[in-house]
Amino acid sequence: MKDYSKALSYFERALDIKQRTLHPNHPSIRNVKESIEISTLVAVNHKLAFMATVASVSNKPSTRVQWMWNSNANPFSKSQKVEWRRYSDVETMIIEKAFTADESCAMLDEYHIDFKHNLQISNNDTGKQRPVERVMWDKDDKVLREERFLPNPVAPDLPFGGQYGFISPFIKEVVKDLNLTKKQSPSKDNTVVLIIVEKAALEKQEFACNGRRCATCGECREWYFTGDLGSWKWIHSVKDWGGDNTARWFNHYLFTRFKNRDDAKCVESDEVLRAIYYTVHLGCLCEDNCVHLKE
Repeated sequence: MKDYSKALSYFERALDIKQRTLHPNHPSIRNVKESIEISTLVAVNHKLAFMATVASVSNKPSTRVQWMWNSNANPFSKSQKVEWRRYSDVETMIIEKAFTADESCAMLDEYHIDFKHNLQISNNDTGKQRPVERVMWDKDDKVLREERFLPNPVAPDLPFGGQYGFISPFIKEVVKDLNLTKKQSPSKDNTVVLIIVEKAALEKQEFACNGRRCATCGECREWYFTGDLGSWKWIHSVKDWGGDNTARWFNHYLFTRFKNRDDAKCVESDEVLRAIYYTVHLGCLCEDNCVHLKE
């Protein structure tokens, strides 16, 4: 804020000199008096504005919202002490924005937050759930930014092993199909590696069936659903794609769970109607018995 006291003192000194040398009714004296009044008023107004700014800053809340998730191995255990972990700042911002907007849930990358039941639910497996809570932190508290060390707030079932662990489902199925023993694992027997590579090439050819049949489930399909079985059954039961059904379709990102095989010929449709389009009109989607559906 500018200091107007120097301008005021300048006009006061000029008035003192002119009052000693000029007639009391001289116009110059009157002009100086008006300048003094203006400078005084400006200085008072700026001081009041400054005091109002200080008051508004001091009245701002000193707390912030933080969303937490239950990190226990058994998150619903009544006998264990609950270990709460913080969501990252970005995730908390997304969750809080949806919460304050009175939305039913907040969508994150791998899971969503159900505000009605205060649960974190996996987008790939609705059976994987964890309690969450909303807490208020004092802004002066110094908390460790755990998101730098824990990129994924969902405790992994198989750390560092990816979605399926260290061994992919394809390798597991090949081992089962060929009745391989532990001594015949690819890491111990190079000949087994060649067998697996050859089988993978055959699988690739089988999948390029151009809509005539599905090598996995035996049906003629080019598209398959990679979500959970509960979502699959819900999609089949939908009769009206408006209102809450459309909201669930988008909020749970169900349209991203549809994948097409190589050389698929089916024409893509609008995302909202994709499930109905493929299952009813084109018949290009694998049925319930396809192993791509996750139990």
